Amino acid sequence: MRNGKGDPGQRLSEWLDKLERFDLPDWDSLPQLDLYMDQVILLLTRYLSPLERYGEEKAITASIINNYVRMKVMPPPVKKRYSRVHLAYLGRPILGDAVYGKPAPGLQGQCLHAAGLRFVHPRTGEAVELRCPLPEEFQAQLRRLAARV
Repeated sequence: MRNGKGDPGQRLSEWLDKLERFDLPDWDSLPQLDLYMDQVILLLTRYLSPLERYGEEKAITASIINNYVRMKVMPPPVKKRYSRVHLAYLGRPILGDAVYGKPAPGLQGQCLHAAGLRFVHPRTGEAVELRCPLPEEFQAQLRRLAARV
């Protein structure tokens, strides 16, 4: 079935069945021991396999993990080992992501926002800094989430 052969309707039906049963593990179900990068990728591939579409690239790769660390989306590994804290960062989709997570009430799309951007202008060589406040729909979502805590 992974090779793309077979009845497309049947493959779609099987994939939808997997999605219906899909659930990421909770904190207590994550491994209690630290893992190396290849082990993290293997584990997360198992967790996220129902979300993969035929012929697409893997949801988690070493490059993705390294970029998350570099961009400070998640903490760096300790002695090249990743704990369940890291797995929690990697296994959680962006709020409102209808592909890898669930749509969020009150949001149109993903809850992803760049508050600022800094770069050197390619022609003038001057530093350019742009700022953008959090959109109102994101602020409203944060209020809703805070009320649940």
